[in-house]
Amino acid sequence: MAQEGFKLEKNEVREIINREVEKHDISITETEQQIIDNIVASCPLAPNTARLFAWCNKKVSEELDKYPDMNEDIRDIRNEVGKELRYKIDRDSFEEAKEIIKNENPETINPQWMRNHFSALYMRISKGYKTIDGSIDWDFVVKKLDISNKFHVKKLESWNFDKEKIINALNNLLEEKSPLVFGPDWLLRNGSSVYHQLMNNFRTEDDKIDWDTIRSLVDEKWQEKWKIQRRGISILEIVDNITRTFQEEKPEKISPMWLQERMENNYAALRRLLPRNDKKELDYQSLVDLLPDNIANQWKPFLTTEKIIPKETYLDIAETDNVIHKHKDKIYTFYTLIDKEKDKICREDIINDMREIIMKGNIDALDRLVGHLVFTVDEWIEDNFDLKVWQYAQEKVREIIKRCIYRHDPTKGKFSSYLYATLKKEAISIRINSKGDSFVKRYADGHIEYHEDEGY
Repeated sequence: MAQEGFKLEKNEVREIINREVEKHDISITETEQQIIDNIVASCPLAPNTARLFAWCNKKVSEELDKYPDMNEDIRDIRNEVGKELRYKIDRDSFEEAKEIIKNENPETINPQWMRNHFSALYMRISKGYKTIDGSIDWDFVVKKLDISNKFHVKKLESWNFDKEKIINALNNLLEEKSPLVFGPDWLLRNGSSVYHQLMNNFRTEDDKIDWDTIRSLVDEKWQEKWKIQRRGISILEIVDNITRTFQEEKPEKISPMWLQERMENNYAALRRLLPRNDKKELDYQSLVDLLPDNIANQWKPFLTTEKIIPKETYLDIAETDNVIHKHKDKIYTFYTLIDKEKDKICREDIINDMREIIMKGNIDALDRLVGHLVFTVDEWIEDNFDLKVWQYAQEKVREIIKRCIYRHDPTKGKFSSYLYATLKKEAISIRINSKGDSFVKRYADGHIEYHEDEGY
């Protein structure tokens, strides 16, 4: 939910920008001062967090990017200005936390302590107070809370914009995973941290990811295995790729899900190439008919969710209440984990019991389980960059949760793992195939929301 707006004096914005510019020892000419005035003049007077974020990213970048010789400094300035403006919105929450810390006087404070004591503030910190490389800027937060003598955080390895180090990490990833072929989608799925470093540090003149340069810098044997999805691929080429992959991996069964997981580029092409039946479902039989017999015999048809949903449904609140009452002391596990390992097991037990009556047809149990799981997913979104695209798509998230509840096979693993993997795969597919703005328009639950455009 967007925060309530407040009046932002333009001279405050000007002071913030000037202070950050001075940190970088940049002399401001009369023309450049006019640029700052232009930025300030366009600042929304009563912004919520999203509007302010969008304005900061778009307007400040638009003006400062006119000076290409200041590129590195511009990124720092833009980032620092954004944090200072967010702090203006969150100041009351920071001050409240500061007072509580002063009264409780803990010996040490770390990120987990912050999350346990100030969950709402922690969520805003994890979203908006970051360094250029995407990690939480605890130095900024610690300074605002005045807890530098108490705060301890494990320092993560810094990439420091070292392109050679990033390429070495890419080569190591490829050696470890040894893919038959790889491309942007494979990298994002198998090494998101390396992908994000490549995305931020290798850019073309028109500000796209410079995949040609990246490919030229990896070890020669991997250059030959580089593939970017081609829209012109034929179905016979896909059959050949499936045959080769099948012979390499020797799976017991293959299915549309196997294709999506192991051959994502080919799967995406199939969705364009295969005809659909009268129910608008993909006609995979036309693909199976082209496969060698030994592979075709291993094909497992895809069951749509509609075929799994109970044909007869009912509303039984008392039946749901009985399950909830059985686990009443552990319902909190959908919202937070106190004893991480034990609570995950308890949460899984609740899900399994709820699914049992959902699969019988109890739609009240379905609605309540989805409601609990939405909060679990919200926690995942906060903790994992790969799920960030779901931040403004609550209705779509609910659809995926419902689908997973019906489709999950308990014999193949935990429901939570299945739901997490499904959300991650769909998020990666969206980011690969969508631009930031078009994603917002398509998935913002019926209205436009601004959010950080990561350049996808």
